[in-house]
Amino acid sequence: KREVRQFQFTAWPDHGVPEYPTPFLAFLRRVKTCNPPDAGPIVVHCSAGVGRTGCFIVIDAMLERIKHEKTVDIYGHVTLMRSQRNYMVQTEDQYSFIHDAL
Repeated sequence: KREVRQFQFTAWPDHGVPEYPTPFLAFLRRVKTCNPPDAGPIVVHCSAGVGRTGCFIVIDAMLERIKHEKTVDIYGHVTLMRSQRNYMVQTEDQYSFIHDAL
């Protein structure tokens, strides 16, 4: 048996950013809470699969890195993701939002 849960964060405008990171961080915690460690990966997508998706992935990865390694490398992680998929984290505002969220 396979169970799939879908979550949607509707307070994030296309090509923009939420006004405050707190609601997004609560959403991310909810998604993580509903996905036990043995459940497999989380699939993330937005309209184009690069802007908001990239922000979600970077914030999630950096929170995990902070927890386990006590370090942060937003620039390095965005660069790594862009080597695998062009345009991950599309705008300067999105990049700044990642910093604000962390």
